[in-house]
Amino acid sequence: MSTRNDTPGFGAAATLVALRLPVGLRRRIGELRFQGWGSTLPVPYACSGGSVVVRVDHADRTTWWRTFRSPHPVSIRTGRSRLTGTGRVVMPGTSEYEMLKATYQRAHPRRQAWGSDPYVLIDVDRRSSLRGAAPATGRRRSAA
Repeated sequence: MSTRNDTPGFGAAATLVALRLPVGLRRRIGELRFQGWGSTLPVPYACSGGSVVVRVDHADRTTWWRTFRSPHPVSIRTGRSRLTGTGRVVMPGTSEYEMLKATYQRAHPRRQAWGSDPYVLIDVDRRSSLRGAAPATGRRRSAA
């Protein structure tokens, strides 16, 4: 039996195709995959240490993030890397939420941060590597 990932809607499909291009969205938008819904979603992300932070836009109108109310396996393609790990929701009203909000804002300074939208924090497995992912500052890394 194979697992099929459904892409929700034309807009999401077009964004996922754009992520494969050599320039453009790849530094800011990742491809999030998780089982349960069998979904592949384009999501803005920020990297911090051994973690990836994903903001849930309009949490009251979307439901995908509820899968992560308890820790759940997930993978995310960031740039050229596919990272695997465990995702969990961080809700507003905690110091951890404020730290994630600051990390996300550094990577996406032009995006409005709403106080009620949760974040999904992905703790990346040691086998995965954040080397190819965009840093939390949102600046490109230069080759040494």
